[in-house]
Amino acid sequence: MKTVTDSSFTTEVEEASDGQVVVVNFSASWCGPCKAMKPQVEALEQSLNGAKFVYCDIDDAPNQTEKFGVMGVPTYIVMRNRKEQTRLVGSGPHVLSGIEDAITKHSGE
Repeated sequence: MKTVTDSSFTTEVEEASDGQVVVVNFSASWCGPCKAMKPQVEALEQSLNGAKFVYCDIDDAPNQTEKFGVMGVPTYIVMRNRKEQTRLVGSGPHVLSGIEDAITKHSGE
């Protein structure tokens, strides 16, 4: 999972979402649930084709965190065509299945 910051976000997320689904994992290095979810999200990334996954540490990307109104971590935003399509907040199996469902839904657009 590629790491993005404020300076790389436009290219790696917004422009990339023109041709594919991009899942942004807004997270923090100090967040316990974020750490617990990261390997599960990475496994999901490996099992799915057609979606790009990126990691965005809120402390390294304060402008994007504010722009997207991220109020808690982990937050997963599924982007397509430079727009937020789906947002999931929290951790657990329901979040992983929600990400997978959103990718399936928006991959054909």
